[in-house]
Amino acid sequence: MDGRVRRRAFHELGAGVARDLALLAWAEEIAKNPHPPPGRNDAWTALVEDAGAWTPVAFPLKGRDALALGIPSGERVGELLGALERWWIDGDFRAGREACLAKLRELAGVG
Repeated sequence: MDGRVRRRAFHELGAGVARDLALLAWAEEIAKNPHPPPGRNDAWTALVEDAGAWTPVAFPLKGRDALALGIPSGERVGELLGALERWWIDGDFRAGREACLAKLRELAGVG
């Protein structure tokens, strides 16, 4: 599992749940094969350690940001923010507030 996939799982599941699921999967793997190939336990250890080190990342926008752009309140705000958050996650959480506002304007078709 590459770093991007890990960070997505930590964000969506929560690092604690992701860590617990990894530990359960690791235990199941060891139960089936008590002599894993070289490096396999290191990979599991790295995953568990990464989960423990994860700092949650807050999505940079709120509904009030959409309203400030003139988008009328209602379901559309939630739909736009949901699409925007998926874009932000797909971009590995790199887009900051200004980039997210620009993308929101694009998605909403506003100035």
